[in-house]
Formats: sequence, structure tokens, C-alpha cells
Amino acid sequence: MSSARKGKVSVVGAGFYGSTTALRLAEYDIFESVVLTDIVDGKPEGIALDINQSRPIEAFETTLIGQTTTADGDGYGAIEGSDVVVITAVATVLAGCGHNPASSDVLPPPDGTFQALLSPVSGSGVGGVSVTPQALTSRTFDAIIRVRVQRARANATYFVQRAPEVGRANGADGACQRALGQTPWSPSDPPAPAFVTFPMPTSPGPLTALTTLADGSGSIEFEFAAPTIPAGTSFDVMFRLVDDVAAPTAELRSTCFTVTAK
Repeated sequence: MSSARKGKVSVVGAGFYGSTTALRLAEYDIFESVVLTDIVDGKPEGIALDINQSRPIEAFETTLIGQTTTADGDGYGAIEGSDVVVITAVATVLAGCGHNPASSDVLPPPDGTFQALLSPVSGSGVGGVSVTPQALTSRTFDAIIRVRVQRARANATYFVQRAPEVGRANGADGACQRALGQTPWSPSDPPAPAFVTFPMPTSPGPLTALTTLADGSGSIEFEFAAPTIPAGTSFDVMFRLVDDVAAPTAELRSTCFTVTAK
């Protein structure tokens, strides 16, 4: 191991920002180790495993360490001795994707079976998304999807997009490799667009979008069916809202979460 590679960096929060930060820090290949923590059981360990397995391909030797933590403080011993600690978690997200009602930086997700927070990548706003699978006699995927935002761009149209991971390795590990462009959704794999606007381009009807009010708030509820996904299938998905499908200037993106077809 190179003598120039030294030190330890810890990243608290394994959502989109946290996992991307950990990946980039590892790819710099200047640290001995990068620790990634999250309160979602098993999520940081899964992400760390994926990144570690990419080391021979991406040509870096920094070691990724994933550690689940708890509200009682268990697991935080993993960050002891860190030279730098990066905090990417903006709220205390509990099991079942709950929220910290005292925080003004988040908007509770709409009611639903599977939930995630939305936070801005560019522009402003906060929000949440929920996916509630419905039981069909065909035993294929069908769900009610709810999205809501606040403090976003006023009087703006946001298209609702998703990046599901169905039919690939690591499709339900909580890491959302497709949205992040990581293996097995890298450029070397069969092509697939990272984010697809509801409904699918082959479906009839306009693209699904919500329009905000003068105060930047807005919401939408719609049903989405995917007959190719059988009941019982679990898959990761990340949502995003964009003001332009081709060249967005405003974007809110969800954390990665796992959905199971009913």
C-alpha cells in the first residue's frame, strides 16, 4: 500500500449525498479508509461491499467500511479516530422512513407503504414520495404513487422520474447503483437510462408532472402498473423531480429505498 495513502474519513448518512461522497473519497485513493454509517440496518454495509468490489476495476485501494448505527449511539465507535467527519444526514430518519418533526429541512413523505424523503440537488425545495403496491389478480406490480413538495420553485412544472433496479444483480441491496451509475449499472453494462419519466415512453398519455403553486408547494397522486414485474419482487428505486427532462435546472432527488410488489 502506498505510503501516500493515509488517514481516515467518516461519512454519516448513506443516502444519495452520503454514498456518492464516500465513493468519491475512495476513488481519490489518498485515504487509508473511508467509513460510511447509516441508521438503516445493513444499508451502509451493502454500499461498502459494492464499492470495495469495484476497487480492482476502478484502480483504487482505499478500504470502505460500512457500519449501521442506532439512535442510542451504537455503532458510532467505527468513526473513532477519524481525521475528518462529513455529515450528510439532514434529519433523524427512523425505521419505516419516519422523520424528525422538529426539523424544518424535511417534509414528511405522503402516507404509503414505502416512503422516502426528497431533497434538492439543484434549486430549492423539500418533499417526500411514497409507493403503495396494490394486490392484483394478475399478481403483477401495480402501485399508488404519491409525491409532494414545499418551498420548490414557484409556479413550476416538475416531471416525476424513477430509476428502478429490476432484473440485475444487487437489485435490492439498498444502494441504487442505477441512479448513481455504479456497477452493475455502469457504462460497460447493457445500456439503460438512469431515470425514466412516468409513464414509460412506450405508454400512451402525457408525461406525469406536478405544478407548484405560488408558494412553491405541490402534490400529485397517480397509479402506475408494470405487468413485467411479478408479485413478490423486491427492487431498489430512487425518484427525482426535474423541471426539464432533457436539461434540468432544478432537481429534487429521493433517498434510495426498496419496494416489494404485492
